Order: sequence, then structure tokens, then C-alpha cells
Amino acid sequence: MKKIIVSLIAAVALVIGLSSCATVSSSQLFNTNNTNTVVKLTQDNFKVVGTATGTYEAVYWFGVFGGPSKANGAANAVADMYKNANLSGSQAAINVVTSVKAKTIFGVYDKVTYEASCQIIEFTK
Repeated sequence: MKKIIVSLIAAVALVIGLSSCATVSSSQLFNTNNTNTVVKLTQDNFKVVGTATGTYEAVYWFGVFGGPSKANGAANAVADMYKNANLSGSQAAINVVTSVKAKTIFGVYDKVTYEASCQIIEFTK
């Protein structure tokens, strides 16, 4: 009976030790923003007027069920960021950065938070 209890405790400790609070895949380590507009800010004809952020949360079961695809989650966060930026006139969003935070419970339940942020500039001339 003592061996069974020790084995059970060891198995539980092994499962807890091998599970983590957050997971990041290699594709989430790199900023993969692809935009078609290129602006070279070489002149002093703009000023930074603020920042904007956007978030999107998704829940996945067993890593695949539920929530959007990983690329769509980041795109939803960027869309929320642009909505919150309220760009007008000669304003533009620069330095767009996306990040992903994941909380995992034994590989069964994943809560993924996609975040996007940028600086807002306004051209003066």
C-alpha cells in the first residue's frame, strides 16, 4: 500500500513538474508584421502625439479547438489597436508590435491573449 501511495505522489509531482504556466511556440517569438506601406521618417516633419493598444483573447481546448487561428488572433488585436487609435487627417501608426501571452492548464485548456501596440505620429508639414 505504501508503494502505491509513493508511486501516486511521484506521478502527480511529475505531471505538475512537466506542465507549465505559459507556452510559446517558435512562430510566436518573432514579430511577423507584414505591411505594404513604407514610410521613411528622415525629416523632422512629424511629432509623436500618443500611443494606442489593442487586445484579443481566445480560449483553446487541447491546443486546437475553439478560438481563431493563431494568425487571426494577432490580426484581431491589431484591428482593435487601430480602432482605439482613432487616426485622423495626417496621423499614422508606427512601430506596431504584437505579442502573445498564453496560460495553459495541463495542456487541456489554453487562454491566449494577443496584444498589439503602436505609436501615433502626426505630420506637421
